[in-house]
Amino acid sequence: MQDPVITTIKSYEIKAEEYIRNTDQLAYFPDLPAMLDKFIALLPGPCVLDVAFGAGRDTLYLMANGLSVQGVELTMPFIQKLKEAISVPLYKMDMRYLGFVNDCFDGIWCCSAFLHIPRVDALDTLRGFSRVLKPGGIIYLDVKEGHGYEWKSEGNINQANRYFTYYETNELTELLEQADIEVLFTRRQSHAKIQDKPGWINIIGQKRGLTRI
Repeated sequence: MQDPVITTIKSYEIKAEEYIRNTDQLAYFPDLPAMLDKFIALLPGPCVLDVAFGAGRDTLYLMANGLSVQGVELTMPFIQKLKEAISVPLYKMDMRYLGFVNDCFDGIWCCSAFLHIPRVDALDTLRGFSRVLKPGGIIYLDVKEGHGYEWKSEGNINQANRYFTYYETNELTELLEQADIEVLFTRRQSHAKIQDKPGWINIIGQKRGLTRI
């Protein structure tokens, strides 16, 4: 069986230019700057990992706020495009298997990406995030609200097929708790104008402990 993440990445590669065009400006996402600022304000230090950075929009914002940012991404066109714009460490890396030493980041920013991870891999992925976070480090992630999972197609089904895992707030909170991350903030964003379209859940958490036991 094909890995849903790999299938999703192939879809992003096919649509890379269009995706970058549609997502590279914060102005397209009016609620996002407030979440970025909240995340930044809570950070205990400057070292941040941008997980699945996509068009690089948030990477640039974090850098503009004086942070030392590294990025991981699986979609090569996104990596190549951002490398043309900035000189920071950018790695082709699956968020499920982060190749960093323990306790090395003050924060992890994961925007609109964790939702592509199959539920069976969710807890191990969050434990991997927790492993590379310093004690007291901050994590942001968001997912689409709902139950189960879905394949979504845009245009030709063979050209743009993406996998989405849906969560309720309590399920995601429990997973984070199991990964030794205390939830500090949650927010639900519904689509008031599109009744049947899933809303978003935004979560900020903090890795427990000041020292590793």
